[in-house]
Amino acid sequence: MKKILTSLFFISAITYSFGQSLRLYNGATEITATTFTVTISANVLQANDIDIHNITGSSVNFKIRRTILSPPMDSTCAVYFCAGSSCYAPSALTVFNEPGSGTSLAGMTNLTGAQGLIAHFDVGAACCETYIKYQVYNTNLAGDTATVTIHYTCASGVDDIEKAKGTISNAYPNPANSIVAINYEVNNLSYNGKIVIYDMLGKQVKEFIITDKQGVAKINVTDLNDGIYFYSFLMDGKAIATRKLVVSSK
Repeated sequence: MKKILTSLFFISAITYSFGQSLRLYNGATEITATTFTVTISANVLQANDIDIHNITGSSVNFKIRRTILSPPMDSTCAVYFCAGSSCYAPSALTVFNEPGSGTSLAGMTNLTGAQGLIAHFDVGAACCETYIKYQVYNTNLAGDTATVTIHYTCASGVDDIEKAKGTISNAYPNPANSIVAINYEVNNLSYNGKIVIYDMLGKQVKEFIITDKQGVAKINVTDLNDGIYFYSFLMDGKAIATRKLVVSSK
């Protein structure tokens, strides 16, 4: 009886193994069915690429489900994701990507970078110990699901040394439809400071070079499409703070 049960378990394991077509990677590391930790800092945008691999020779239609297992402690913290050319807002604990059969992935191909899945976390003042689960479903085969959980945790010290290099204010007005203003102050101009605006996919769309130790960055956004953007305060190429900006022509 023991041998029969062992054989059945072995057969089931093989069946399960061959039934799984999707794998999730972060760079060269497979993260399928794991929980990996991401260290975050207050007021800094966190973005992590999750590549989707189809390891079979057949095309797969897939959907993405994001579930917030433990909500952020601060209402200023926003969890969302981008897949392909679309981003999905943090309006609920559970969010799917586009309705219907989802996105098609050809056999033995991978979706990486902006074409795969980008897990975003717009970190507010108190967002430590947050768990977010991402599931990628093969909509043509029940049970064929690749899952990963991201554990966001705060770094000790929260980059106090970096933050001491300078500060910025919240953008105003926000939403903005023409000119957005951001107050800034830096302790030393040798730090090479700048304020950069990014779209939801992380593409840089505006840049303001800081040339004075204190002032107001006034940035024209009339040529930007309506939507959600992020602006980062960079010192020597490192983001000291990242915050949300809404552009609306209405």
